[in-house]
Amino acid sequence: MGLSRGYVVAILTLLSIVNYADRWSVAGVLNELQRPPSSGGFGLSDLQGGLLTSAFVLSYMMFSPVCGFLGDRHSRREIIFVGIAVWSGATLSSSFATEYWQFLAFRAVVGIGEASYATIAPTLVADLYSLEERTLALGYYTSSIPIGSALGYIVGGVTSRVAGWRWAFRITPVAGFLLAGALYLFVAEPPRGTSDVVPQARVSPSPGGSGGTSSAPAPPIPVKAHGVWGFWTDVKLILRSRAFVWSTLGNSTMAFVSGALAQWAPAYLQRVNCADVTGSALTDCESQINFIFGGMAVVTGTVGTLLGAALSKWYGRRNVNADAIVSGLGLIASTPAVFLALHTAPLHANMAWACIFVAELTVSLTWAPTNAILLSVVAPHQRSTASGLSMLATHAMGDSVSPIAVGYVADKLHDGGRGLSRAMALQHALYLVVFWCFAGGLFFFITANHLQGDRLTALAGGYGPLDVEGDSGGGGGGGDGDDGRRRAGGGGGSPGRERSPRALLEMGPRGGGSLRNDGRLLGELDDEQSLSLTAPGAIGRTPDGRPRGGGGGPGGGGGAEYGRYEPVELADVGGGRSWAYDRTGIPASPGGASCSGRLTPLSPRGGGSRGVGAAPGGVLL
Repeated sequence: MGLSRGYVVAILTLLSIVNYADRWSVAGVLNELQRPPSSGGFGLSDLQGGLLTSAFVLSYMMFSPVCGFLGDRHSRREIIFVGIAVWSGATLSSSFATEYWQFLAFRAVVGIGEASYATIAPTLVADLYSLEERTLALGYYTSSIPIGSALGYIVGGVTSRVAGWRWAFRITPVAGFLLAGALYLFVAEPPRGTSDVVPQARVSPSPGGSGGTSSAPAPPIPVKAHGVWGFWTDVKLILRSRAFVWSTLGNSTMAFVSGALAQWAPAYLQRVNCADVTGSALTDCESQINFIFGGMAVVTGTVGTLLGAALSKWYGRRNVNADAIVSGLGLIASTPAVFLALHTAPLHANMAWACIFVAELTVSLTWAPTNAILLSVVAPHQRSTASGLSMLATHAMGDSVSPIAVGYVADKLHDGGRGLSRAMALQHALYLVVFWCFAGGLFFFITANHLQGDRLTALAGGYGPLDVEGDSGGGGGGGDGDDGRRRAGGGGGSPGRERSPRALLEMGPRGGGSLRNDGRLLGELDDEQSLSLTAPGAIGRTPDGRPRGGGGGPGGGGGAEYGRYEPVELADVGGGRSWAYDRTGIPASPGGASCSGRLTPLSPRGGGSRGVGAAPGGVLL
């Protein structure tokens, strides 16, 4: 029995809340874990406390690509179910640990289980909603991050005070097991890429046609790599996306900031506002700070996440790069707020709380847009792999480093009591995060420069616009193309040329030739204009079924092969040139000229080694 997509997102969101509550419950009881064994703790230093989060994140990031690889090739629902069982079981087991190393090992296992969920669950949401709806849907889903994180602080603090810190790790596993059962029994897995559409830009109407804005479903990508070699093929295609690379760098800085503040901000506020006591449970002051910090995270996280999604959707009607711009502005705006929160905490507690509110709100603006960026710049059948790669890089440079780095710097500044006080040492160590807020904003602004072109490339299965060279064949004289550039006519004219950085179609004088991508041979054309592929690629064909090559413009002769295609997306893909894209994401004509006809997908035969027929308008292989 399958549920509607709204209920599916609700179940995924609840599971994500449990995920993050479990993850950050350690921060909620950190002060108690640092108490001596005689008081029920492990007697941890700041470095050891930071290592608890870093061990979790280390295993989390290492297994994210593995889970992504599996998620693109096997049942995502079943992989998630197994992952939930692993993390819930490890969390429950950690509550019985008697030594620090045991607790540390269980936290590392929790990271393995949670990697499967965080890597794959967003791809299910992406396959349920079109590009126009996706950011808002992801906004609802990612609102689980602040809500779950806040519940981790609250559950950890309240439970620790009432029943001891061990019970804080016995509540979330029960919820995890129940929701895992609901996911397995009631959620049907959507086909990959089923909701992807290409929005039609406003263009001048072609003869007999009309301009306007509409959407058409993008065809499923027929090429799907399998096995280990297929994984490396996917990785190479994913890393070609500059938007993916720069947004991942932006996510890394955001993870550095979030990891450091989530781990150490409550401890810092407790050190500057509460007396140093050694009881076996949290003091009223410490528990109150956990409750306020967690409650504030719920409000700012939920409002900020949904506001960021709404702003991105609203601004997206005016600017196709809205996701990246909103993310960049959010991190830039958080920079002064984080600095003032750290600086004013020992002096004016209320002002510090106000700054924390602003900082959490502005950082939360980025959650939904950044997820939407990641899922839109890679092909549908590569999304789990891309998500795993992004998490590996994000956590390797972000929150696997920041908690332990801040703890190490704080220990050095404190110097066993010979240096700064524990509170001031932690304050100075946390100043590290201010720089990363600003740097992250810049990374997302750079992402905006590449976002739309990479989205269109993703719709072509990860292969970019064609770079076409060829002779026009026979026919009349040359003429000016629709983009204002001179094109060869027929009969011995010089080759026409359409430039793009990624693929090259070389046409011989009698129609034969080869298709190359970055110098790598993808296939060959025979004299009958039949394409035999030796590797996956993409090629456009004229409306009569012939491969599109160079050719004459309006003044060209009968041998011209430069066809006219109906553009459904107009975008600048670099170099100051505009390309009109057909529904598959393959460039149809340079300059955005009015055209007629369209390209259509064509499935491969024989293991993807040869194209089948000549569908009117085009082939995507």
